[in-house]
Amino acid sequence: MGDYHIYLSFNNLQEIIELPVLPEKLEISQGGSNKTYDLLNTGEINVIKGLKLPELDIEGYFPADRTHVTSGKFFEPMHYVQTIQKWASTLRPIRLTMTGTINLNWPVSIESFTYSEEGGTVGEIQYKLGLKQYVFYGPAKVEIVDGSGTTIKSERPAGRTVPATITVRQNEDTFWIIAKKYLGDGNLAAGIALLNGMKPGDVLFPEDQIRLR
Repeated sequence: MGDYHIYLSFNNLQEIIELPVLPEKLEISQGGSNKTYDLLNTGEINVIKGLKLPELDIEGYFPADRTHVTSGKFFEPMHYVQTIQKWASTLRPIRLTMTGTINLNWPVSIESFTYSEEGGTVGEIQYKLGLKQYVFYGPAKVEIVDGSGTTIKSERPAGRTVPATITVRQNEDTFWIIAKKYLGDGNLAAGIALLNGMKPGDVLFPEDQIRLR
């Protein structure tokens, strides 16, 4: 239980909160994109098209005191509510980092967020948070031929496939180097460190196994 933490962060970890109490309910679901058709003389067929993006529902509460708090930092209940609402209003993805039985390091979109104060728990905020894994995308590569016959190329960098785990090599001794090399952004170093139960400033050694997602 002591190694189980859930963090939400925004803008490359410039803003970060840890859920103060481990959620009462956490459910991950991933539906399919399969299509069913009726064909003449054949009947019903099912066309497999793969899985949709996974969704995660978190139900819990923001406590009014530190009695059951499991996080390192603790804020007033409305601080968590206002922070999540602020992030949702930017229409940008946030990052979900979980350590423990389920290890995740996902960019996610905030799909829903509801909260309430129930009788008998004055000051505590009950909440439900719906998240969905987010995939970064950009314009596809195009080629335009101008009047002179010259080809003008416009493209985004090729998509980056991030491995789940890497083995540290020589000269990869910091999380910043790992984040820059494998994720394309050194500012994600703190998130990788959290995922591995370490601190961003910890030194890495060749042959260490590091989780990236």
